[in-house]
Amino acid sequence: MKIRFNYHGKLVELLGTKSEELELSQDSSAEIQQTLIQAHPELAKSTFQLAQSNRILQADDLIEEKEIDVFPPFSGG
Repeated sequence: MKIRFNYHGKLVELLGTKSEELELSQDSSAEIQQTLIQAHPELAKSTFQLAQSNRILQADDLIEEKEIDVFPPFSGG
């Protein structure tokens, strides 16, 4: 499955891109996080979250869409 990843905040600077498409066979959030770290080893030193349909994904959530947002940590105010 081809998935478009949209990077936000400091991750854009870290990776040098706002988005990219990757071909993936995994379907859980945790597996996809590991795949992103393999594709971009610099992510191993960062904390990041995946979201789809305006909802932060948990490790065992399955990917249901072909577009995922990748966010650095953020705090409320």
